[in-house]
Amino acid sequence: MDAKVDPEGLAPDIRARVENIVDSAVGRTLGFSLESTEMDCCVARLRRSDGVLNSNGRVNGGVISAFIDKVATAAAWANNINGPGSRGTTINLTVNYMSAGAKTDLIGTARVTRRGGSVVFVLIDVADEDGGVVAQGMATYKLSPGKQTSRT
Repeated sequence: MDAKVDPEGLAPDIRARVENIVDSAVGRTLGFSLESTEMDCCVARLRRSDGVLNSNGRVNGGVISAFIDKVATAAAWANNINGPGSRGTTINLTVNYMSAGAKTDLIGTARVTRRGGSVVFVLIDVADEDGGVVAQGMATYKLSPGKQTSRT
């Protein structure tokens, strides 16, 4: 029996997992929220607040890096091939800062560019609310299937 799929192409349990990735304890602490998700893609918001700003009143680069990692992870999981018990981890993350973290919320858009076996490649763009590019990231993520249990 096939799992039901929503209009964006994700099974409900996979959509829920993507939401939980963005809405983790770290995500809530730093002000991340899911905007949308579909197959191999995630869009999230980093809310600008006093807790994420540097001494110049801009979003701290470390927070932007954590945001990029979180949005990339969510995109890697946004695919119906990730079954129950699967696990994953970031194995490489590159962040290029293009301009200072704007004085607005930031929007991160992550798209899977390739899935090769258990390795997933993700490109991430972070922009301010006016569309100005703040940072770009490249992430390599490893997904491992859950352990199979034998049924006798």
